[in-house]
Amino acid sequence: MSAGPLNKLICLFSKSERLFQQANRCEDAGNHSEALRLRKECYEYCLEKKGKDNKSTLVSLMNLALSYHSVGDIEKSFELKKMCYEDCVRYLGEKDALTISSLSNLALEYSAKGDNEEALELSKKCYELGKETLGEEHQYTLTYLMNLAFCYAKTSDRQTATKMMGRCYNLRLRELGEDHPDTVRAKKNYDILLKCENLKKEYYDLGINRTEDL
Repeated sequence: MSAGPLNKLICLFSKSERLFQQANRCEDAGNHSEALRLRKECYEYCLEKKGKDNKSTLVSLMNLALSYHSVGDIEKSFELKKMCYEDCVRYLGEKDALTISSLSNLALEYSAKGDNEEALELSKKCYELGKETLGEEHQYTLTYLMNLAFCYAKTSDRQTATKMMGRCYNLRLRELGEDHPDTVRAKKNYDILLKCENLKKEYYDLGINRTEDL
């Protein structure tokens, strides 16, 4: 490859990456409206330069949908997440990691809209695909398990939700250690579900130490 095309590729990557990083910094600072503006620009740039069927374009679309959610536009967020998932399935296939991630986002959006049954069905599918493609103990799969537990809780099946969250906590405790943020988050969620179930502390201790009972 000659220097000219190579430089064009470098510039192409640099602009989209720069917009991506700037948007992330705005999100971290709580400036969601500016993050939305930057993510719109990033998506439009990727769409123009790389086309619709491109992983960078799909990722930028996913991030744009998340930004709409952050500013409270649930309908637009849902529209884009649904489009992103459908594009991922068509371009990458159902079992690609990005497709599974987009399915997880879509399930969460159904939950935000109050459609808990659809959210539950999509979350089940997402978790099964995660287990099949990434492995049952992969951290992404455990995130899908946590989301599934929340869906069960929202459909009033707190017993199933508690068992799933307990398994997630135990596996993260074993793999990441008790001080890792993901473990801390899983423990907090587990504690909340246990409290809702009014379980005794003795059972809680048993749940921590014996994963197979969860």
